Amino acid sequence: MDTTQEPGPPPLPTARADRVFDSPPVRSRSVADTEDLRSMGARWLLPVVLVAAGVVMVTAVVVILKTRRGPTVPPAVPDAAAAQSAMWIAANLPAGSRVLSDDFVNRELRKLDVSRLRLTSDLDPAANAGPANFDYIVSTPSLRTASQFGGRGTKDTLAASVPIALFRAGAQRVAVEQVLPVAADQRSARIEADRNARAQAGIGLLDNARIHPDGQSASVLSQGALDLRPATLLALLADTTDVRVLGMPLGTPEKAAGMPSRTLRLEPVRRVSLASAIESLAGPYMPQSVTTAASGVSTIVWSPAVAPVQSVQ
Repeated sequence: MDTTQEPGPPPLPTARADRVFDSPPVRSRSVADTEDLRSMGARWLLPVVLVAAGVVMVTAVVVILKTRRGPTVPPAVPDAAAAQSAMWIAANLPAGSRVLSDDFVNRELRKLDVSRLRLTSDLDPAANAGPANFDYIVSTPSLRTASQFGGRGTKDTLAASVPIALFRAGAQRVAVEQVLPVAADQRSARIEADRNARAQAGIGLLDNARIHPDGQSASVLSQGALDLRPATLLALLADTTDVRVLGMPLGTPEKAAGMPSRTLRLEPVRRVSLASAIESLAGPYMPQSVTTAASGVSTIVWSPAVAPVQSVQ
C-alpha cells in the first residue's frame, strides 16, 4: 500500500493588518503630474481657441466689407404702372434723350424699339453722375428707395426733376419726369413764367379772327393749356391764312401731371402756309412729327417738355 500523500490545496493568504483592500494606494499628485495635466489641457484648448479666433476674424471681415460696400440695394420689382411708363417713353421721348430709371423699367424699355434713346439703369455706376447728365428720370418706388442707399447723384437728379407724365399718384407714385438742372428758385420761376405766357397766348389766339377752334380747342385756349410751341405756330399761320383747329388732344398721363397740350390737329385754308410756317420755326419750336391725311387735316406733335421756350427766337 502506497503511503505517499498527495499535496493538498495551497494555503490561504494570511491577512495583513495594514492591508484592508487590494487596490493600489492613492498617491498624492506631484508637481510634475500637475504640469502634465496643464500641458494636456493646453493642447486640448489650443484648437478651440484658434477656431474661435478664426470665427471672430471672419465675422470682422464680413462686417468691414458690408460697411464699405454699403447696405444692399433692394431690387426693382415688376410694376404695371412702371411698365406703362416704359411704353409711354418709347412712344413719346425724342431721339437722343438720356433716360435714368430703375432696373425693371430699363429692362422693359430694352424690350421695345428705343435704340434712339440713351438708357441708364440705377444699378449702373453712371446713375450717380448727377442731374446735368440726364434729360429724363422715371420716378418709381424702387428708384426712390434705391436712391437712399447709393451716392447722392440719383437723389439729386430726382430733386431736380419735374413730372411730365403721371401713371400713379400717392406714396407709390410712378412718373416720368424732366430733369431741369438749375437752382430750385430758378426752376419755379421758369415754370411760372411759362404758365403766364400760355395764358396770354390763349387769350390772343381766341381773339384772332383767322383762327377757328372747335369746342375742345377753345376750352384748352381759354385755360391757357396750350404749349407755347404750337401756340406760336398757330399765330404764324394766322398771319397768312385762316386755320380751322380740329383738336388739341392731351394724353391722360400728361394731363394728370398738369402738362399743357402739345398736339395740334388743324386744317389751314392754304396748305403751303403750313409748310412755310414750320420751316420758319427755330430749333426749340420745331415739332417732333407732322403727318397730313389725304383729307388735308394735319396732326402736329411736339416733344414733351416743361417750359420749353419763353419767346420766339
